[in-house]
Amino acid sequence: MDAAQRTAIGDAGPTTRGRADSANDPVLPGFVVRRSDGLFVDLERFRDSSEFRHLIERLMAAGYLFRGISYADFCALMFDYPAAAVKEAVAHCRSSGREAMIRWAAALDSFDPARATLYRKVHFDDGCAYYLFEPVCLDAVGTQSEASEPTRLDVDEFIVQMWLKDLRAGLDVDTIRDCIEHQRYGRTLIARTIAPQPGADATVLELCNGLRRDDRPRVLPDGRADLTQFSNRFPQVKNGVRLLRKVAPVPGKAGRDLRGGLLAAPVPSDFDIEDLAGPGTRIERQDGEQYVSAAMDGFLDIDADTNQIAITTTIVHRHGVSVRTTGDLALMGEHFEEFGEIQERRTVEGRSITAHADVFGHVVSSGGEVRLERNLSGGSAVNRDGPIRIDGLVVNAWVHAPRGEVHLKRAEGAVISARHVIAEQVIACDIYADKVDIADVQGCVVAATTMSLERAGARRTAATTVHLVLPRTAALRKRLSALRDEANRLDSEIAQTEKRRAALVDDPEISRYLQVARRLRSGELSLKPEHRSAFEALARRLAPGLKDCSVLSSHLDECRSRRTTLDDSLAAVERELRTVLGDSRCTIGTVAPGVVIRAMEIAEDDKAIGALSANELKTRLRAANSRGRVLPHAEGQTFDWQLSRDEPQS
Repeated sequence: MDAAQRTAIGDAGPTTRGRADSANDPVLPGFVVRRSDGLFVDLERFRDSSEFRHLIERLMAAGYLFRGISYADFCALMFDYPAAAVKEAVAHCRSSGREAMIRWAAALDSFDPARATLYRKVHFDDGCAYYLFEPVCLDAVGTQSEASEPTRLDVDEFIVQMWLKDLRAGLDVDTIRDCIEHQRYGRTLIARTIAPQPGADATVLELCNGLRRDDRPRVLPDGRADLTQFSNRFPQVKNGVRLLRKVAPVPGKAGRDLRGGLLAAPVPSDFDIEDLAGPGTRIERQDGEQYVSAAMDGFLDIDADTNQIAITTTIVHRHGVSVRTTGDLALMGEHFEEFGEIQERRTVEGRSITAHADVFGHVVSSGGEVRLERNLSGGSAVNRDGPIRIDGLVVNAWVHAPRGEVHLKRAEGAVISARHVIAEQVIACDIYADKVDIADVQGCVVAATTMSLERAGARRTAATTVHLVLPRTAALRKRLSALRDEANRLDSEIAQTEKRRAALVDDPEISRYLQVARRLRSGELSLKPEHRSAFEALARRLAPGLKDCSVLSSHLDECRSRRTTLDDSLAAVERELRTVLGDSRCTIGTVAPGVVIRAMEIAEDDKAIGALSANELKTRLRAANSRGRVLPHAEGQTFDWQLSRDEPQS
């Protein structure tokens, strides 16, 4: 609790400042205020803790004690209020509209000298104080004897006596009170040295992961070392990213020994954050915090000698990616250009990656554009959120762009999956996409919802299989079936209810009563008093039947309302089903010999094809060659097939 928090507002009762209330009371200094609810220190008139200690020592020496001591506030006033702390507490009270008063005791009382003999000597040992609690007695004249009357110690007296016995800080008042009130006897630890609490040196907090270049093998989450990848070869950051935040030094809190002596806390060290900011960075100050931020996009450079952090311009790497020079790369920047070869089994991860030489390894991008200006052989190119463009030949590789387009010139023996595949020629490839536009397909397996092929044919003995992927509709159809079953059940219930109500209405008396009641409600008919009483008597006699008729009518209205709502739900689901079906279409300009065309339906519980790895996708597409409905076509002719929205699926 700091000094400001210990202040309190006194009651608006009688106040005595500095003078004695009676002839026997001592004269108190002006900063001490007596009120009906206790003794207060007025911080407005208080100089520092030494002034309060001098007062307390004088009162104790004069034989006074303090009833209802608030020990925490009492000790704080004794030691924790230098002049600066007093000013801070007064300013805090003024800003919050409170009275700058601290209550430290309930009342001032005289101490009976005869009771001083009840309090034993305190024992000090290794920063602790011990007291032997035992039964105490006091006779009429104040001397202890076997015939004396038993008595008890008093917590307020105990605090004063310990002070006089040179135990002035660290008392455990709760333990003392418990021993006195519950008569717990024996040697008890009653006080401990209040150790100083060390502060914290000024330091910096790294706000961006991986600020340092680290050529050690990367450590995996399971603790193993990945010898194929350096920990951090090219640290990169974006403009405006906060790299470091200065953590200001935190002063320690002084302690006290048992005799009240000050135990100073070590002084924390500090530094100037300007010394850390190198070229390409700037110092930002906000809400009392100081930051080193990147002033440009680029790569991090940290000088180990000066501890300066700088941002350099974008690095264009010209020496290739190999196990010897770079290991695998995991980049944070917006663009990476590689003029050297990316060797076999090496991986480059980043965003917007351009390779000007052949790629034999793996390129993985989180977005932007992946562009390979030469060949991709035996490796892979993956862009999780963007397009891939390959200007050279793709051979025995995996190309994957689940949210973007893939543009190819020529591919052989590749596995290709994307939202949209555009290619000039593909040979012996496995391809899956939402949409496919390919000029020449030879010996491939191609699956898509919408596809346009200029020519499709076999490659030597390898046929081409075209799968028109039908949308998943099982869940919607199941829901539609359930709604129709519910509609049939409601129709049956409505018919039965109408039949039961008609049987009641067919009764001549009930029928006449209902007709008269209807005309009375519409105003077509009015009854004379003598006829009204007869009509009411008829209503009482027919009450059970009329009640049943009313219940059936209400239930019938409810069923019809539910049926109307159900019709709306049925119409909505049917519209959704037609929308989901969409227009699945396959167009082939020339169907050469060796082509099989199937309508391919994917099970609802199957993993999405676009989320499969290269081997899984290839296996799934090859396994589908024997399934699905074969779509008839003529060799050497054009093929154009479209799934009607109302056509049932296989």
